[in-house]
Amino acid sequence: MVGVKVPLSGVAFLPGVPLSATALGRAGRPAPLSLYPKTPHGEIALGAACEVAEPNKIPAGNLDEPANLLDLEHCGIGGELLEHATTEEIGSTRIRMTGYDLATTRLRPYLGKTVAIPEGETIGSPEWICLTADPSVLRPRFLHAVLLGRAYRDLAKDLSAGQQHPRISVDTLRRMRIPLLPLEQQDMLVSRIDLLRAELIGSLGPKDLRAAIDAAFCDRFGLDPKQVEIGPSPRVSATSFLDVAASRDVRFSWRYHAPESRRARADLWDLSSGPLAGFLQGGSQLGKSVTPEIDYATGTGFHYLTMAGLARWEVDPEPCPELTEVYFEENEDRHVTPGDVLMARSGEGTIGKVGLVEEGVTGCFADFVIRIRADPDRLSPTFLRYMLMSAHYQTLISAEKKGLGNNTNIFPVQVDAFPMLNVDLNVQNEIVHDIGEVEKQVKAARRRAREIEDEIEVALETAISLAS
Repeated sequence: MVGVKVPLSGVAFLPGVPLSATALGRAGRPAPLSLYPKTPHGEIALGAACEVAEPNKIPAGNLDEPANLLDLEHCGIGGELLEHATTEEIGSTRIRMTGYDLATTRLRPYLGKTVAIPEGETIGSPEWICLTADPSVLRPRFLHAVLLGRAYRDLAKDLSAGQQHPRISVDTLRRMRIPLLPLEQQDMLVSRIDLLRAELIGSLGPKDLRAAIDAAFCDRFGLDPKQVEIGPSPRVSATSFLDVAASRDVRFSWRYHAPESRRARADLWDLSSGPLAGFLQGGSQLGKSVTPEIDYATGTGFHYLTMAGLARWEVDPEPCPELTEVYFEENEDRHVTPGDVLMARSGEGTIGKVGLVEEGVTGCFADFVIRIRADPDRLSPTFLRYMLMSAHYQTLISAEKKGLGNNTNIFPVQVDAFPMLNVDLNVQNEIVHDIGEVEKQVKAARRRAREIEDEIEVALETAISLAS
């Protein structure tokens, strides 16, 4: 802490708030917990306008019925739900989120992960804080916009505690003061946001890219994605003693032995010219761990590429922390280069997601990420990524993973043993070209979505700054 002078009276405004340098600096200002201190509207503590809760925890084990699964990686930076995941088993402690309006992350709250909780039974990460708005003073979707806004992200970053895993406390969140716009003005802002986001309705996203991949692989190779969709877990499963006696495969879950998994393996090996390892440079490799208080830095441009950066089936450095120059230089064997394919190796709803390292991305891949480097003389990196995104290979990943619920893992040796399709580079490049046309549209839609988020931020600040 250098050059921070705060009167004791200023600190008294923030009982229980972590005394970081930024928090102390904010403590000396008027209304230190106000999101918009210059608003002409009144303000209200968030805890007075809505329930801010830490829901009951659910222990690991099997669920009676499938439930929506909402983990941090399922939420995009713009507050959208990236995918609808469900689960029937819990590998680590979860919370019950059913009945609340919104969930916002306590872990690294400055990343802007606030999402509307889907209807139906929903469980999720204990890192979520759940909120239910008082309808007499607060619209849930107005609150959603506020918690996605730049003012909240900046304040939450200042008031988070912990260098390794910065978190905001529930008590601090409850005492934050938000602008108390009349309900009519809240509704007007929500309508404006709806109008802006209406442009994105029907635009292409990762699901459309995966559909295009499956269509191309079905057309070229006869790989029907519908034939390898693994159904819900059977409550009772019967098998022959001969199927498991002296078999190492007995250690795998029911997914491995499911008919759909058997079909996926048979289809791919029928089209294969050998294991994937023979088409790679040196085989797949796991990343290396860090000591955040020593190895994290800001402004270096060297990113620690984690599973969070693969949430959209691309390598996105934005949600990933930066590394010190020392760590980067000492771990040259974990550097990424353009054309590397990165795979998430753990996490329910995240395991198996892959992305391609593009020009301009510099850093090291994380310990829960697998780097797969294609031999350019035999395998197109982009084709490799598309291949691993296809339904047949995603079924292999689901079948091969070990563990329960969110604690599942897949390892490089398993990926290297996947069957490689017997297809030459010319055909690979033709398929890449065809699918690439769809991906261009997906990327264009993503760029426009970012622009719209900026326009929403302007609309939010304008509504809050104007008098009634």
